[in-house]
Amino acid sequence: MKEMKRILSLLLVGVILIMCFASCKKDKEEPADETTASSAEESTAAPEGEDEKVPPKKEEEEKTETKNDYDILRAALPDGIGGYALVINDSETQTAALVSAFSALSELDGWGVSVKNESSDEKRVAFVSDAAIGSGAFKVSAEGGITVSYSDASGLLRALNCLLGLQNGGYGAAITLASVMSEQMPDFYDCELEKKNIFGNKMLFQQNKPFTVSGTGDAGVDVLVRLKDGDTVVAENNGVVRKGSFAVTLEAQKGSYTEYDIEIYADYRLVTTISDVVFGELWISAGQSNMEYTLSADADGREIELDDKYLRSLYSVREVYPYEEQTDYEKCVWLTAENGYIKSTSAVAYFFSAVLREKLDVPVGYINCAVGGSSIREWLSRDTIDNNDELYKFYFEKEMYVVKSEWKTSNHAQMTSCYNLRIAPITEFEVAGMIWYQGEADISAGNYKAQMEALHSQFCEDFGFENEDMPLIYVTIQPYVYSNVTQADFAEFQLDLASFALENPTFSAIIANNDVSPEFDYTNSPIHPRTKLPIANRMAQSAMSLVYGGETEISSPVLVSSEVSGGAVYMTFGNVGDGLGLLNGSYLKGFLVCGADGVFERANAEIVDADTVKVWSEYISEPYAASYAFYSATYTANLCSTLDGNALYPALPAITEQTDGMVYTSYLDWADCDLEERFHLRPGNADISRSYPTWILGAANTAQTALAIDNTVKVQGTGALKIAYSSSGIVSVTPTMDAEKFGIYELFRDTETSFTQYGVMRLYIGGLDSAETFCGIVFTDTDGTKYTANLFTSTESGDFDAVCVDLNTLESSLGGTADASVLENIRSIEFIFEVTGSSGDIYIDGVSFGCEGGTAE
Repeated sequence: MKEMKRILSLLLVGVILIMCFASCKKDKEEPADETTASSAEESTAAPEGEDEKVPPKKEEEEKTETKNDYDILRAALPDGIGGYALVINDSETQTAALVSAFSALSELDGWGVSVKNESSDEKRVAFVSDAAIGSGAFKVSAEGGITVSYSDASGLLRALNCLLGLQNGGYGAAITLASVMSEQMPDFYDCELEKKNIFGNKMLFQQNKPFTVSGTGDAGVDVLVRLKDGDTVVAENNGVVRKGSFAVTLEAQKGSYTEYDIEIYADYRLVTTISDVVFGELWISAGQSNMEYTLSADADGREIELDDKYLRSLYSVREVYPYEEQTDYEKCVWLTAENGYIKSTSAVAYFFSAVLREKLDVPVGYINCAVGGSSIREWLSRDTIDNNDELYKFYFEKEMYVVKSEWKTSNHAQMTSCYNLRIAPITEFEVAGMIWYQGEADISAGNYKAQMEALHSQFCEDFGFENEDMPLIYVTIQPYVYSNVTQADFAEFQLDLASFALENPTFSAIIANNDVSPEFDYTNSPIHPRTKLPIANRMAQSAMSLVYGGETEISSPVLVSSEVSGGAVYMTFGNVGDGLGLLNGSYLKGFLVCGADGVFERANAEIVDADTVKVWSEYISEPYAASYAFYSATYTANLCSTLDGNALYPALPAITEQTDGMVYTSYLDWADCDLEERFHLRPGNADISRSYPTWILGAANTAQTALAIDNTVKVQGTGALKIAYSSSGIVSVTPTMDAEKFGIYELFRDTETSFTQYGVMRLYIGGLDSAETFCGIVFTDTDGTKYTANLFTSTESGDFDAVCVDLNTLESSLGGTADASVLENIRSIEFIFEVTGSSGDIYIDGVSFGCEGGTAE
């Protein structure tokens, strides 16, 4: 009997606890009118269109005379009441637990209950031998039914206390319902409930926004989700499995270093605990290979010490690309920066998050979704494409629209593939924003801006940014030589890429990355610089101002206006911070200028105001337009914004005017004659792509000759090429335009090799005396044909002579003469001198090409 009393006590406590816990969820049905009782027949009526189901009666069991808890409770109840049904008009959240508790009580001591779930046709029935009429929330109907109505947890507790004859909660709350119910009624709790894989130990939720926990299970299962700090319940909410899934949203939490647990209950039985959960800033990182590039491959990431448990990342493994949108990651795990596996995640995202951790002093996490080689169309959903007439038509015309019968699960290069696999499963996360590093795969496709607009709008909807103001920070694509892409095509794409941020400065930003070292890990491609730290730092700096209230510029400098005056073009930039400056070096590089003919050539440039650059050439008296970094291999272009005297962001490509027929060219870095080495690349060939000497000895050289950059003798820039010879003969030097001298017969595609648009070549030569003679210049094309330009004029310019070489009268090694139209595929340019002395020094500086001879004054 003692055992029965114990079980009875536990069950009664369970009833009280479960009703208190469950009633925190707002009833889906309106509370019953407390002044008008509902009959048992009305309350148990079947929904319209369904057969009425009447609870069967059960013979009343013989009562024992032994005084137990049941007898004590019964004695406290009014006499003459019997055979009534207790009808709970309630949502299914409370129903199942209440039914099971009273059903078990009936089996032990003759109690029972008839409970109907008003939201479905499910009924769990047991005969009621006795019932109580209390006060407060209890009403008796004329037809013999008792209806319990309540509006909050405290009212329900008072009602239960009244019914059971208890006071102040009765037996207390030392035993949890879950353990009692699982022991007493295992069959009732034989249900399925699983959280999604994306919710795991050590996860991070976005602070200050409601957060959702979701999963799958059997239909009708009640779900309770609790956020706990130790034994303290911080927040909780209920849900129900409908159509095989559930989603329970809890109230927002402030970011902190508190490590919470999340408990998930199925029909109030604990089934899952998620441990070590924190709240802070959560970002999405997406794009292609430069965003996917891992921390372990990064030059800085390899050496980093992992010791931050509050920097976290959701890492997932991709296998196949589904046609349908997925609801979960198949294989994933949350990592902290204490775990070496985090080095398998994005270097850019890691460094970006690390900066925010330091500046914000809260946990920071990222979900890296990047897929190498992916195009922007792969990140758009099918609904987005189908509902956008411009993109729908564009994809069909480009044969990029893919239907289900054409789908290949092994290939991501299909519209919607990355969205279906990487984005759709995480859309219930609240996030702070997204960092994006993509575009290389789309440089020739066109219509990028429209796709960018669709992408941002879609992500705003997916992640709950109602005003379409989801923060988006991204970078320009890596300087590279892309197949079938002209200099102008590359620069135009960079401008198109930037246009979204420039038109939406309140929630988006773009950062140029042209100055990032092109050095790369030789296990990868030259398109993947091996350091991502500068890019990540700039994106984090931008995020601090765009999202977190900083006051610095959020985007790179951009051209806002221009003016031609006094033989120069004045280019005015916005987003200059404290003012324009130089990323490196002592003078501006990357500027070109053209006259009315539209042929761009190397220009001089200087900062004349905080936001203005003067651009000119002594050879173009009436300039028409100027440009900056308007070509592909922009490694040395060095204009930037500044903050507190330091470089902030590189400037975006710029051009003041564009007309049909313009001839776009590169800035000739070798022509400045002040670089010891220069990086050269050949796409897809890691053996060739590396740094080479900027100048080497030419094929015609016979004298003992050594080359160096002398920073004490110069006409412009920071130095001049010094040619030191120690014997008589022919001195020949050439800029490194191919790798022939290094045993590889390949042209460097990042170096200008066509000079057909020019009519003159100009340079400064210093140190010549009576024993040294400048013989001319020899161009050699890829077929081995040589063209000699040895007609020149010279004027003195201090210690140097300004020399102009006519390219329209060339002597061909095949015989006869030719003009500059033959200079289309040049492998080498040799500067040839004859020396008769035993030793001496010759200098070359300021090489340039143009259409006008002019004077070097």
